[in-house]
Amino acid sequence: MSNYLVTKFRGKYKLMPDIDLETNDFPRDCDGVIDEDMVYISCYNDTKVYYWGLNDSHRGVLIAYIPSKQRGNNIKKEMKKQKIEVVDFDQSESETMIKFLASDAEAVIEMLKPRTSGLKTSVFSSKNLPKSNVSIPTENIEEYKVITSRLGKNDMLVIKSINDRFLADILEKTLRKKTKNSKFSVREDMKLNKMSRQFKEYVYARGYWQEYLDYLSKEIDAHYA
Repeated sequence: MSNYLVTKFRGKYKLMPDIDLETNDFPRDCDGVIDEDMVYISCYNDTKVYYWGLNDSHRGVLIAYIPSKQRGNNIKKEMKKQKIEVVDFDQSESETMIKFLASDAEAVIEMLKPRTSGLKTSVFSSKNLPKSNVSIPTENIEEYKVITSRLGKNDMLVIKSINDRFLADILEKTLRKKTKNSKFSVREDMKLNKMSRQFKEYVYARGYWQEYLDYLSKEIDAHYA
């Protein structure tokens, strides 16, 4: 059933998208459309619950991925204690997979300790994309703060507009020439580098920090001209 978890549990449990590890982006089909079925319920201890499909009796089945043999055994015991059917049980030295009926979903999910923070965040929000650990040196950040301090409190959104123009008009065109790739996309490259929401870190990592500061200063001056 398409979008089963989103339809059934949105607003109740924390839903997360599977991430394509090759692109660091949401899973997409051949036409580039996000595959909304690749969603799971996020639980503590890195446990995940997916919608598996229909069994031979056309009843919905979910599957829990538990990265622990001991926790998997404990969940199985608790399910049996509560007389909940274990549809299938598969285990390795470090992982456990348990299938259970959708009709028992809430009882089993509660055993798995589902996350409930960030319920208002869309499943496919950029906030759910991977984030890099690139950090900008303090002295460089201080330079940035000095420049942006010239903006009034009501004009802080100007920075986003300036950043968007820098990406499209300066950085993307520069990198297309440098990479000799006319189809180079800054936005896609940011995803590949886990920096979809890290504009400044991306610019710094790409080696265009000073160019950005110069551009930022010039555009702020122009804004007040």
